[in-house]
Amino acid sequence: TVTCTQKLNLVKVVAAPGTEKPSAWTLEATAPSGALAGPKGSYSASTPVTANVTADAAYSLKESGGPATYVPASSGWQCVLTGTTTAVPLTDARVKVGLGKDVTCRTTNVTAKLTLLKKTADGSGLEPGTFTLTGTPAAGFTLATLQAEGDTAASAANTFEVRPAHTYSLAESDDSGTIAYRNLALQKLKPGTDPAVDANWENVGSAEIQVTAGEHATYRFVNDKVPAVVLPLTGG
Repeated sequence: TVTCTQKLNLVKVVAAPGTEKPSAWTLEATAPSGALAGPKGSYSASTPVTANVTADAAYSLKESGGPATYVPASSGWQCVLTGTTTAVPLTDARVKVGLGKDVTCRTTNVTAKLTLLKKTADGSGLEPGTFTLTGTPAAGFTLATLQAEGDTAASAANTFEVRPAHTYSLAESDDSGTIAYRNLALQKLKPGTDPAVDANWENVGSAEIQVTAGEHATYRFVNDKVPAVVLPLTGG
């Protein structure tokens, strides 16, 4: 008599540019009626999510938790024979482990990044740090409003993880409330170019923006001072 065991392993991957720990999510393979319980838990390199399962039973794969700024990758769950690249098929996110087989299923989550910058026209006398830049997310998810002090250079203080393909409304305000300024443009940096070169920026027509999964987008507000009013000479 030969007793065969089947093992199912669940793995979480966080794709660039995301920095969240994989353990922020709970992974689970729900067993059908009468089958051994599937693996469930938070994955890390030191705490694998694994369990012996019933051969050829259809286990439903799912995940929960994690920040709202992350979404599942379009590839969905992917399963292979452990230690190989041999794919194991899934049907509606259900996987079957063959008799005596060891299968690993992986799910990937991805986010996007947004940097908010400020430029003031040369000779205007306006200081970027006088302004506060904000990004307000649309309703539908529990997402924080982005807020940063105006600056010409990207930093941790003005770079944020944002939910991919979700609308954010960009705006700026003058902290002092006394500076007369005009908004010349809202611009987006061409991907992979130097932000110090003005030719690398393109005007955008709307402050309602979205960032695609895996993208790091950079926007800036450009301002100038309001020109002085010239009074006519009336002879009076």
